Amino acid sequence: MPLPSSITDLSTTAGSNSPAGSESPSLIDDYLRTYASYIALLRDQNSTTPQTIASATLTDIGGATTNVIIISGTVTITGLGTAAAGVRRSVRFSGILVLTHNATSLVLPGAANITTAAGDCAEFRSLGSGNWVCTSFNAASGDYCRTNILGTVSQASGVPTGAIIETITNSNGIAMKLANGVMFCLWQTTGFSLAANGFANFGPYSLPASFTSSATVLAAGSALPGTNYDFYGITAINVSTTNSFTVAMRNGATAQTASASIIFAGRWYV
Repeated sequence: MPLPSSITDLSTTAGSNSPAGSESPSLIDDYLRTYASYIALLRDQNSTTPQTIASATLTDIGGATTNVIIISGTVTITGLGTAAAGVRRSVRFSGILVLTHNATSLVLPGAANITTAAGDCAEFRSLGSGNWVCTSFNAASGDYCRTNILGTVSQASGVPTGAIIETITNSNGIAMKLANGVMFCLWQTTGFSLAANGFANFGPYSLPASFTSSATVLAAGSALPGTNYDFYGITAINVSTTNSFTVAMRNGATAQTASASIIFAGRWYV
């Protein structure tokens, strides 16, 4: 193999690359500089220019010599060719076609076919043996679809800039943040020890996510007695900070241990 002129001249088979041991010593510097330039291209994730591939039933992005691909045409696609497991391809569609979901060979978001529009983009990862999974799909129109409804919500000056719904789960409970600024938190626990005819205040406890202001938070909850329904339940919930609260309970004539579930509603931005 002569001195390569581009990274696509290289083979994934080591023995097919040069130098092979018979090259002139004066060429070694040239090889080292050439391979150093290819390493820099890989470092910058800019190995080659985008490659256009015409759509076909089997559109072989696995055999492409670049990670950035434009798929042209309108032929329905059922497969993407073969590539080593872990290989990634960034794809842009220039026309309207159908990507056909297959639970093994072409796994698509929502386990359903996707009809593309010109300018839509997708990321695919090879699972090996001709099997691929679409890890993201973004509509050129900016419309939400199955792949970007759920994710990290965000905003800039009150304008949503991220996903529509974000779910946060941690040791403090579950939070659901919405793009319009509304947030709900669910908190549940057991082990509220109550004396006979007793009243007790428990906490403070932390919420799974912070509200923008404790003044905007509404809370409602219910408690279950451990052994006897002569039990008043939750009498007060005090949201003291944007992510902290206390809960008060009153018991009946039998000492027991209770559990509680509380839902909080407020805003994560205004």
